[in-house]
Amino acid sequence: MLVYQTFNVGEAHMPIHITHNPNAADLCVFITKNRGLAQNESCWFICGTKATADKTFNFGSRGIARLSVCFVPSLGQAGWQRAHPLQGKLAR
Repeated sequence: MLVYQTFNVGEAHMPIHITHNPNAADLCVFITKNRGLAQNESCWFICGTKATADKTFNFGSRGIARLSVCFVPSLGQAGWQRAHPLQGKLAR
């Protein structure tokens, strides 16, 4: 998934909380440097412009977040950690 980070909550598709604990995350995400590999909800490529992104996220506090994400060092660790209402809908 191609992602753009915004600092404006109003222009984001949704606010996301970042945790360092995979057990506390809804979704573990691998950040790739290869745009072509970013094909699903758990593998992201961070875009430099909003126009080239699939989704725009604001990384903020847990209180307003609809999703909790943990960034992981390998694609094998990436994926949904538990059932979530956004599973399968995040990349749309």
